Amino acid sequence: MSGGAAVPAPAALAPGALFAGDLRIERALGAGGMGAVYLARDLTLDREVALKVMLPGAGPDTGGTPNGAARRRERRFLREARIMAGLDHPSILPVHRVGEDPATGLHYFTMKPCLLSAEEVRRLCDGPFDCPYPQTLPAWGRERRALSLAALLEGDKALAERAVAGMARELVGAIGYAHRLRPPVIHRDIKPSNVLFDAAGRAFLTDFGIAKRMRDPDDPDNSTTITSDGEGGKPFVGTASFAAPEQSRPGALSPAADYYSLGVVLYRALTGAMPAGLKPPSEFDPGHVSRRWDALLKGMLEPDPSLRLADPAVVDAALAAVQSDRPRRRRRALRAA
Repeated sequence: MSGGAAVPAPAALAPGALFAGDLRIERALGAGGMGAVYLARDLTLDREVALKVMLPGAGPDTGGTPNGAARRRERRFLREARIMAGLDHPSILPVHRVGEDPATGLHYFTMKPCLLSAEEVRRLCDGPFDCPYPQTLPAWGRERRALSLAALLEGDKALAERAVAGMARELVGAIGYAHRLRPPVIHRDIKPSNVLFDAAGRAFLTDFGIAKRMRDPDDPDNSTTITSDGEGGKPFVGTASFAAPEQSRPGALSPAADYYSLGVVLYRALTGAMPAGLKPPSEFDPGHVSRRWDALLKGMLEPDPSLRLADPAVVDAALAAVQSDRPRRRRRALRAA
């Protein structure tokens, strides 16, 4: 997890400190809207964990009194923890435990870490991803870090189409699973920075910080309606460049919103560009991007959610057809250009 304003961490989260009794802090991994993430060792189970902590002052503030804003942040953080703890899918990182540190009163949860060495990243880029190395790779040194799709695409880069299809099938599996739950879980913020990879190149959907259970009475938003900024006192929810059109206007939100966001992510990963004007993806690089993508992404990026392609079985079948085509690998000269 990365991005967001830096929030001062208490001494309990300094490297070497014990947190919540048996979590030894190793180092900070990143900060985001709902808090900060640390690499820690669970001394009881003797394993590495990613520790996410809600720090004071972190998270979106929707106005009102300071105490009211703090309570809303706490409820959102605990909602994310509860949602993730209830998810059991190979493409969603599992949560190990949820709690509150008695010494500091900080809420936290731990999950499986997804960290790679620089050499593992090079193997993925030279192999299945067929892409340039991330611009930040020289700074990794010997540390293992999280590899996001955003890092791979930085600088208008693109991935090999079969790698995109494989990644997409894993994400569709995770999204479809979340939508089949009762009540369904809508992620609401699918974007490249929320897609992580392991050393084998498997994709994981992460950061359910603004995920929403339909008809959840404990939801701080208190409804299934998303309104645009300034309407009804509720701010826009999501990331504007990847959000479905209905996320910026009043009206009920449906699981179809996640498929629109995924469509934007796939378009970006294939072409190195955003889908302005919906130019068919194959026109960017006809020799290396199959025309099969054109109809698929046109359907996923349909502005009307009632007409949008949002059937996981249909989307997965279309992606499987892309994978079955002969490999189209991007020439390194084209990639460098």
